[in-house]
Amino acid sequence: MSVRQAGFTLVELLIALSLLSMIVVLLFGGIQLGSRSWDGSEARAERNTEMRMVWRLLHDHLAQAKPLFHADGEQGRALLFYGARDALEFVAPMPGYLGVGGDYVIRIQRARSRDGTALWFTRWLYHEEILEGEGAIPEWESLAGRASLMREGEPEDRAYYTRSLLVEGLEDIEIDYFGATAPGEEPDWSGDWEEESVLPSLVRMRLRDARGAWPEMIFALPN
Repeated sequence: MSVRQAGFTLVELLIALSLLSMIVVLLFGGIQLGSRSWDGSEARAERNTEMRMVWRLLHDHLAQAKPLFHADGEQGRALLFYGARDALEFVAPMPGYLGVGGDYVIRIQRARSRDGTALWFTRWLYHEEILEGEGAIPEWESLAGRASLMREGEPEDRAYYTRSLLVEGLEDIEIDYFGATAPGEEPDWSGDWEEESVLPSLVRMRLRDARGAWPEMIFALPN
């Protein structure tokens, strides 16, 4: 009478090892997929947060734009609002906790950054001495002359003047303006708003980065 010994045959052992290897591969693939999904969700959340912050900042300022005039050498008196495809300049109040309070000249301008095309936010206190340049503050020059503002390494007096990066890594920036420039004229969209005597009714901004187009942003200005 023979006694059968308990244990695994070589074939059974090889099958078990193969099944274990397949399980490990599947588990590792699931972990990688989960990690990529998590990273993608975080990137989308960061991008959506950036979009909301940019929209809120521009909305809050453009909703309070003022039709103020300034002395102009050629026209004598010009509305301090300038709109082009890649730049926008206007006057709006700034809350005291962001500076000294009061009206500021605000400039949104396309320019280069270390990561390519960027949108810059610059503001001067709307005061004659500040606009003429004082100490570390650069002199304000109307965008109507296509003034360039990107002076790297320049010290800032944050109470009266700041320059900061609003969005970087952009591939395209397009700004349009809607309104009527004369009484009785039908309002329409235009790629610029220069040398006008009234503010546009709407400003539309389209941005595109490496991940695609942002949702179209439309801002209403005061009537």
